Amino acid sequence: MKKIRITQVAAVALAVFALNCRTSLAGYIGIQGGIGTSDLAPTNGYSTDAIEGWAVGLGVDVPIGPQISIGPEAILVRRGADLSGGLGVVSSRYTVLEVPVYLKVGFGSKVRPVLFAGPNLSWMISRSLEVQPGSSLGSLTLDDKTFDLGLSLGAGLEAGPFMASLRYQLGLLAVDRNSASWQSRGFLLMVGLKL
Repeated sequence: MKKIRITQVAAVALAVFALNCRTSLAGYIGIQGGIGTSDLAPTNGYSTDAIEGWAVGLGVDVPIGPQISIGPEAILVRRGADLSGGLGVVSSRYTVLEVPVYLKVGFGSKVRPVLFAGPNLSWMISRSLEVQPGSSLGSLTLDDKTFDLGLSLGAGLEAGPFMASLRYQLGLLAVDRNSASWQSRGFLLMVGLKL
């Protein structure tokens, strides 16, 4: 229940912020979706295979200068990894609410390349763990944390009402309570529409 409440508060706060920016500045509100890959690193002797995931969300662009803006977003992202070792394959999947806040630098006006980077806050919404047939968890214990702090950076292109970007996210905190060295990482390819 607490996770749902945090999600609702974050969504309402971003919507209010977005509407305020839309009415008082020359920025934009946008919806976006995409696909990506993610895994964990390093994994204490286990090897990982990246999994394919998805992302959907909204964001705003708030100009703070002629070519510079701040871009907070709220995105639901499916992440995880396949861990393999002497015991077989264990698949971990989780859905997170990511709230990156980017500093964006754009070039040009009609077709606008952009570079962006900033902190990324993540809250776990749900998790699933699957042990493949013939595999065993053995001594592997997964106790995911519900919060992650990371860095995101990327590049994109804006043309009229359309936008696209490729971004990399690196978690800075351990995502598992039982291992101090497992961090999330992943790529997202996003496309969107300015409203």
